[in-house]
Amino acid sequence: MGWALIAPAQVFSPNGKVEWREKADGYAVVYHDSNSEYEVLDITDVGMLMKDGGGKDLKLKTKTPVKTVKDSYTMIGGKRRECSNEANETTYLYIDNIGRQQSLTVRAYNDGVAFHYALDGLQHTRPTEELTTYRIPEGTKRWMQKWTEPYEEFFPLATTGEKENRRWGYPALIQPSDKLFALISEAGIVAPQRPQQGAVPGGDGRERPEHHRPMDIAMESDYRRQAGGCGGLYPRHRCL
Repeated sequence: MGWALIAPAQVFSPNGKVEWREKADGYAVVYHDSNSEYEVLDITDVGMLMKDGGGKDLKLKTKTPVKTVKDSYTMIGGKRRECSNEANETTYLYIDNIGRQQSLTVRAYNDGVAFHYALDGLQHTRPTEELTTYRIPEGTKRWMQKWTEPYEEFFPLATTGEKENRRWGYPALIQPSDKLFALISEAGIVAPQRPQQGAVPGGDGRERPEHHRPMDIAMESDYRRQAGGCGGLYPRHRCL
């Protein structure tokens, strides 16, 4: 991953408590509480590899100015019928080793961060691996499910990664500090035939989400969601 020297554009949630922060070697999700701030998640790599060898050596070309997005929609079930949500958004445009574009769109909501990828020019290729990499420091409390096809394992408390396990299921709950919980998940799954996703530790023990989906000429990935603050299971959009 190559990080270009482009003026930073940090993205804050509408209430200013949740921040998507640009770093010299990646990104971070940061939570602000009064005069304190907590790094919730350290994201060291982004992008997707392609079957034709593309997706490597991403270079940041440009990014869009931060803008506010508002959604209103009607639920067919649940506690509230008419729902709305608001976030601040930016999109990063990368160029890979063969000149193909990949974009990463990030939204900061009051209850967390969501991001997804968009690619085009896929007439003769498809993504084979998602490179999104994040670190969970040793000693951090986490409740994570070991991957099984029935998706019916427990979420035991742990404070370290288990090297013998090569795959984890979502959602994953972590406790970055005594007063803060965060949930890592995915949302917006639109292909019912696609299997559930999971995260696979790389050689360095960092988590890399797996990606399996039939492709067309263009694609947008599911939103990955980090919900912070009080914690909870939030989909991409939350009823307010």
